[in-house]
Amino acid sequence: MQVVWFEMGGGLSDRLLITVHHLAVDGVSWRILLEDLQTAYRQAAQDRPVQLPPKTTSFRQWAERLRRYAEEEVMNDPACAVWLAAQMEEPTALPVDDPAGCDREAAAETLTVWLEMEDTQALLHQALAAYGTHINDLLLTALAGTLGRWTGHSRVSIDLEGHGREDLFPELDVSRTVGWFTSVFPVTLDVTPSVSPGDAIKAVKEQLRRIPGRGVGYGIVRYLTQDGIDSARARRTARIPVGFNYLGQFDAVADDASAFVLSTESVGKEHDGRNPMEYELDINASVVNGRLEVMWTYSRERYRPGTITSLAEAYLQDLQTLIAHCLSADAGGYTPSDFPGVDLEQDALDAILEQMN
Repeated sequence: MQVVWFEMGGGLSDRLLITVHHLAVDGVSWRILLEDLQTAYRQAAQDRPVQLPPKTTSFRQWAERLRRYAEEEVMNDPACAVWLAAQMEEPTALPVDDPAGCDREAAAETLTVWLEMEDTQALLHQALAAYGTHINDLLLTALAGTLGRWTGHSRVSIDLEGHGREDLFPELDVSRTVGWFTSVFPVTLDVTPSVSPGDAIKAVKEQLRRIPGRGVGYGIVRYLTQDGIDSARARRTARIPVGFNYLGQFDAVADDASAFVLSTESVGKEHDGRNPMEYELDINASVVNGRLEVMWTYSRERYRPGTITSLAEAYLQDLQTLIAHCLSADAGGYTPSDFPGVDLEQDALDAILEQMN
């Protein structure tokens, strides 16, 4: 269940509670709904007729086109087949304080940590330029480093969540379509702990760029094809231990010009306590009030609070190290994905660039 409290003023009478089942909305849908609600609210307050932007492609049309895409294109894509085969590898397990502890939602605990506002703004507006990265590249590079040191392995297995609204079909527009488009797909990041911050960023950037269609093909094969369903389900026999989702900038939804602001009141439990927890560590990040907020959800019966606190603090430190590096004078560089028309390895590209310089 997706539940959001909003404040419209100073008193309890100015609270608005919106609850929508997660099957009907995703994070992007919330932005669409809230923008329309605010538009309608302002027009009605001015005694004007409510006029909203035109609708886009229906969720049903998208689903039907996705099924045809699964049958006619995905299974015949060699790049997708190679990537999917790689996801069959055994995921790296995490250390657990008490392996016999309960892993159901009743035992779920969430620790929230924040990146300072100055570092957050540098992350959003300056640090990404050094290596031509997206914010997820830096967030995941830091996470791979933190978990790698903790587990003692260079390989880290993560379920990565994406918006799923990929630009697959030029004839369809889902920019204002409400529905659950979210994609979830496994990613194995391989980063040697001893490499420099720049080399770690390059390595993670390239590993993420090699994922066909930003991972949306995994769910398509798993749920929409007969040939791929058995192998994709087999991947789930060994549970991916970590889930990660960057939800974006909530400041853009409820900014100073908005009629609504996010309330700090609790919305209560979102899951039945009897449900099994999907991950050992479920990590959700977003920008709220100008700061990056990172929430670590875990079972309090499997992990001591001190274990998760140490991990969360180490993650922020690793992220700060990457940001500081990206802002330094000697940071920056290209990776093979910056030259999609040329087949190059990183070492060869570095050699060419060094000769040019």
